[in-house]
Amino acid sequence: MRNRISTSYNSLAQYARSLVDAMTQPYPPYERIGVKVDGEYRQLSTTLLQIENEFYGTIRPKRSVTKNERPVAALTERGVEYVEVRCIDLNPFLPVGIDAEEIRFIDTFLLHCLLSESPPDSSDEALEMSGNQRRIVEVGRQPDVTLSRGGNEVLMSDWATTLMNEMRPVADLLDRSGGTDLHIASWKEQIQRLEDSDRTPSARILASMRKARVPFFRFAMNQSILHKGYFVANPLSAEKLRHFEALAERSISDQRAIEAADSESLDDYLARYMAAPSIGGA
Repeated sequence: MRNRISTSYNSLAQYARSLVDAMTQPYPPYERIGVKVDGEYRQLSTTLLQIENEFYGTIRPKRSVTKNERPVAALTERGVEYVEVRCIDLNPFLPVGIDAEEIRFIDTFLLHCLLSESPPDSSDEALEMSGNQRRIVEVGRQPDVTLSRGGNEVLMSDWATTLMNEMRPVADLLDRSGGTDLHIASWKEQIQRLEDSDRTPSARILASMRKARVPFFRFAMNQSILHKGYFVANPLSAEKLRHFEALAERSISDQRAIEAADSESLDDYLARYMAAPSIGGA
């Protein structure tokens, strides 16, 4: 029984095909639930993936869509417009969860990924990476934790050191292009965290919980209250506030206009929209 989405990133065509397969092949557990029962929709379809945006991968190629256009069709017809990077943890010690230093490190990492040789992926590699991610989440703070790399167990710290060394030239390149040393600074901060795990956000969270003698929920609430105080003390300017209020009003007005002009029933709309998406040459 199929119970997971095997998504290929070898090419845009393969990525699109894997999504279409997941959106068109019935999934028995969902078939047992049904779609419309006693006049009420329980789900959109009986496939494993009901719409493209339901695919919560760690990274997704994206494209702006036109009215009634399927995202996968937009991708294959007009190409990738931007890449959405997901599964990046928020830093609870920062008011907005991330800062410029962390963004620079992510930029360095992503450019390293782009410039590095990448052999074709496979479903076996996807399972291996998923297992590694789960292992890091569950026991990643253990100093001797290992990860699977090409079927072999390697120390996480050794693999991380290798990766960081490969990223150093990329950080240099970004700084030379911008006339700064900020990417190297962000890279050095991560090196220090790799060498001293007490500098990591996870260690700081645990230390704060121990010091305050509170569970994680209370720690998170305390940080939320602290950050609320930051934004109360640093409000938006009157000009920016008016700008966002105008955008909100325009959005509500546009929504009302669309709904007033709509004469299609939900059943007809879903039948048309949920038809197997065209993916062009993919």
